Amino acid sequence: ALGLGGRVRKVAVPTVVTSKVLEKRRFVHLGVGEEHCAAVTSKGNVYTWGQGCFGAVGKAPPSKLLHPPDCPRPYRLPLPEGKRAAEVACGGNYTALVLVGGEVMVLGDDDVAVRNIICGGAGEGRELQAKSVRCGRFHT
Repeated sequence: ALGLGGRVRKVAVPTVVTSKVLEKRRFVHLGVGEEHCAAVTSKGNVYTWGQGCFGAVGKAPPSKLLHPPDCPRPYRLPLPEGKRAAEVACGGNYTALVLVGGEVMVLGDDDVAVRNIICGGAGEGRELQAKSVRCGRFHT
């Protein structure tokens, strides 16, 4: 699940990830987590690859009884209608996105859906507006 295809499990040295998907696009931002990666194109699309068992790559399982699958090759993450990403960060089992306009969205941690982050304040939740995002193993 390194982005090198389904057969490659481990490599001892840094290795270039290649695919027809990557060759045809210009990437402007990259996020790297423990076992998955995500990249943003110049058009605001997001591609993910790597371990998918907690939904961090956004690929839905073939059945509700199964974990989300790994993505051995880059997968285009479906974003909400009309939304474009500006930046991406990868945590332990999740991915965070900053969209053009400052919305922050997350996926993973046992959910493949892309969803907004709402921050609480003075008793009312409001959408968080951001310019950048960083992820730790369990925090954003």
